[in-house]
Amino acid sequence: MKRLTLIGLLLVLLAGCVSSQHLVKPGSSLNAYKYVVINPLRFDVYETQMELSSLFSQEGFVVLDEFTIKSLPEREMNKVLLCRYSYTVSVPAAIVHIQLDDYYMHKNVFTGKGEYGMGWGRRGDVVGAIRQAFSGIAKEYTGFSEGYVQYPEWEDIQKTKDDLVKYFDSNLHSLDPLEGIWTATDNSYTVGIFKDTLSNKRDFVATVMNTEKPLWKLGDVKMEFVASAYPNVYATTYFMADKSNQGTTSRISEGGLLTMTLRNPDNSPLQMSFIKNYPKDLESGYGTDVTPESRHFPVSGSGFLLSQSGLVVTNYHVISDSKKIEVSFPYENETYQTKVALKDINNDIVLLRVEDVNFSKQFSLTIPFGFANSSDANVGEDVFTIGYPLGEILGKSPKLSKGVINSLYGISDDPRLLQISNPVQPGNSGGPLFNSRGEIVGVVIATLNVKYFYEKLDIIPQNVNFAIKVDYLKNIVSMLPEGDEIIHRKSSLTNDSLEDQVKKIVPFIVTIKAY
Repeated sequence: MKRLTLIGLLLVLLAGCVSSQHLVKPGSSLNAYKYVVINPLRFDVYETQMELSSLFSQEGFVVLDEFTIKSLPEREMNKVLLCRYSYTVSVPAAIVHIQLDDYYMHKNVFTGKGEYGMGWGRRGDVVGAIRQAFSGIAKEYTGFSEGYVQYPEWEDIQKTKDDLVKYFDSNLHSLDPLEGIWTATDNSYTVGIFKDTLSNKRDFVATVMNTEKPLWKLGDVKMEFVASAYPNVYATTYFMADKSNQGTTSRISEGGLLTMTLRNPDNSPLQMSFIKNYPKDLESGYGTDVTPESRHFPVSGSGFLLSQSGLVVTNYHVISDSKKIEVSFPYENETYQTKVALKDINNDIVLLRVEDVNFSKQFSLTIPFGFANSSDANVGEDVFTIGYPLGEILGKSPKLSKGVINSLYGISDDPRLLQISNPVQPGNSGGPLFNSRGEIVGVVIATLNVKYFYEKLDIIPQNVNFAIKVDYLKNIVSMLPEGDEIIHRKSSLTNDSLEDQVKKIVPFIVTIKAY
């Protein structure tokens, strides 16, 4: 009888070592989350992560690891919890602490503590303590609900696109090169950058004008800039997709791109580039194949096939105001009807979709050329273009035009253009410009308007021509379903002679007729 009494007393004492505490931070709800990432312990001798994973799964959470979370859509990232935990084992009990943080906004939403000591072994005590600490989560979590998802407050500046355009137009001659409307080359953001005269901590500020990122809305501050002592170089604070901030240096390169290096969550480098959309000045001195007073249908231009799905590139001015567009492959003696897939009027680029083209039947070779990087272009570099200039006069055979890059800028240092020495005639517009590796570096766009220069400056410019840099073509191509595949296609012409490159390229060069 005495022995039973002692055993009963021991059980009562041990039962006193079972307890739990938990706290959901005010203003937070666990029902705002449907995913959890468990931060692993360095040494997990009791398989505690497996136990936690099982408990979260039983409650309805989707358990992710460091690899699967990378494939989670951006719009879901603000529904993820990061679970951090630790344990200690001693007499008379094991103690476990659990902390849940908002993975996206880096804020704590829950803390829990469990204590367990029944004397059934160290692993049993640790598992029991985990369950005690987790009991607070099980009590609070009734299932994910979109209505509980919170979005952080953020500085916003309510300036519409019309407001910014008016500001840029009114201050055109005094704007800093940084000021304008810029679009990320991956189309993740369009921002308006302008001088911030009301702030002591920054010289320029960038606000969101367009994005599909879930935590961002129009007007939110995306970047802050402080001018340096060096032209076109800025100390920059960049707010990441999760609204955390990184300090970096941004530069406006010779190619006209705003570039900066950031860091991914795994600490790998992340390159961000922005192309300037506004303001621009294409009017003074540029001429095209067509002028308002001289345009007579049909209008002809050159172009090139970009994908097996029938995507063709040319200049927008070649097909503007037309009701019918024909694309001909002179090498194959085939003509097709086409429709506009996408257009960038400001940068004079259009993507046409050829109807009823059977690539495998039409072509014996795959498309051999890929895109170059504008940042790799150099003054003096050899370039060539293939097109159909003055088609009715010079005939229907393709014409090769060789030259060099004279400048990485257009008139008035327009950063979107390359100046080239290649002879360009009416009909060349829309043709591809290649480097010596058979990579596309630009799209031939215009030649200097000789009449304009003769009347205004009493000079006749000789062989001064231009091409839109390939980055602007990449920008519009990336909007298409097959865009990523096209942009990352490598040139198979790198080691070929010029003669062999031309032979392989010619089948994919087209003529455009707009009626």
